[in-house]
Parts: sequence; structure tokens; C-alpha cells
Amino acid sequence: MKKGNPSTAEVLEKLVECTTRGAQVELTLRDGQKISRFRVHEVIAPKGSLHAPREARARGIVWPEHGMHRDEYIQVRDIASVRDERLTPYFASEQFFQRHPLPVSWVRLARCPAAPKT
Repeated sequence: MKKGNPSTAEVLEKLVECTTRGAQVELTLRDGQKISRFRVHEVIAPKGSLHAPREARARGIVWPEHGMHRDEYIQVRDIASVRDERLTPYFASEQFFQRHPLPVSWVRLARCPAAPKT
């Protein structure tokens, strides 16, 4: 991504790339808030949306250093920057998808890899 304020489309592109690799990210929101250790499980958008970057959502699990893990979703338009934490890739939690089925009339733009079957 370019230096400065990336566009919503650039943020979406980076999120999709990190999600498909299972890369944990740190997000900086446009209001200045930081979300560290966010394991994005999927990026979704309304089906047929002409404004997919603005309407897209990153859904996943926040793994804070202290406290409980929590499910979270963030509107892509609210994200100012995405930083790949360059840690070992993670696998999607199937329980997450059971708790959060894909909404009707939405499509998945990216999904984190599932753990290999043993």
C-alpha cells in the first residue's frame, strides 16, 4: 500500500490478501483506535454491491494480550490502515463460522484457510 492514507479499496485489497494467507493483522481505525492481534476469518460484502469496498466487513476474532478473545466485525470504510504482523499463519475456527453464518444476500470475498484434516 502507498504511504499516507490508503483508500478504502486499498485497505480491502490488503485485508483480502492477509485473510487468504491466515495472517494476523493490526488495524488502525479512522478514529485513531487500534485493534491489535485481529485474526480475520472472512471478508464479506453485500451481493451485487456497487460499493463493495465501502460496504465490506472484516469478521474475525480479536486476541488481546490480556482478557478474553472476542468475535468482532469491522466495516472496511472505518479502517485507516492494515499492518500484517508477520507471525505464523493461523487457521480459521470452524466454530466462528457456526456462530456467524454468512448473512442472506452477502458474499464472501476472502476466507482464512481451514486447519488440515487429520
